[in-house]
Amino acid sequence: MNNPKDLHSNHQSYTTTLVRQLDQCLQSLPEGLTSEITLTQEWKSMIASYEYLNNLHKEKTLNRTTSRHFIDVKSAVHDLRMRVDAHYSEAYSSVVARREATIQQAIGSKHMRYARRIQLLQELHREWGQLPSLMHLHERALWQRFKTAVKEAQHYESKTRHFEVADVGVAYHVKKHLLHEAKMVQKDLTKSQALQRLREIELHWRNLPNANVDLDKRLRTKLRAIQRAVEERPEE
Repeated sequence: MNNPKDLHSNHQSYTTTLVRQLDQCLQSLPEGLTSEITLTQEWKSMIASYEYLNNLHKEKTLNRTTSRHFIDVKSAVHDLRMRVDAHYSEAYSSVVARREATIQQAIGSKHMRYARRIQLLQELHREWGQLPSLMHLHERALWQRFKTAVKEAQHYESKTRHFEVADVGVAYHVKKHLLHEAKMVQKDLTKSQALQRLREIELHWRNLPNANVDLDKRLRTKLRAIQRAVEERPEE
């Protein structure tokens, strides 16, 4: 019996292709990078592919060849992020200052009435997502602080994040990858294996920030339909 943690053959093919496409995308980027590139859908899609593959790499579910290729791509992504940060340090400082102000607003919202507090937190989430994504390690630390401030204000327990995604646009593309994986899980794995992997996909999904409400709802509906279909399968 196959190990449920191992990716099945169709998904291995998908991830191999995804790594190759990510590599090609990196090589096609222009030499002169500006802050505007991080606002494009191409950039968000590229980073989403990277985050998705990096999570699989951490779980050690990529095959050996794909894993070696991804290590090279991971190094290139790191270098790219450093190049982007170096090209617009002024914009970076400005965004950090705005994120710091947003965090302080989230902390201060605990003193508001519940309805107004929830409304403000939703507005702060939107504002956060509209700021340029600098893809710097410091931004991840800021996101964690913002997430903690919001959860404390809402009075619910924090959860472990599997994806270090702060940008809602990137999160949307990661969810598309997860949905694609769920479809292949439904088709290719046994019921018990599929249910286990779908639970892991569901956990990853919940730990991602919400993007557009309507888009997020449509993706979530598709994921639930796949889960129900697997649950209703006869025992094998």
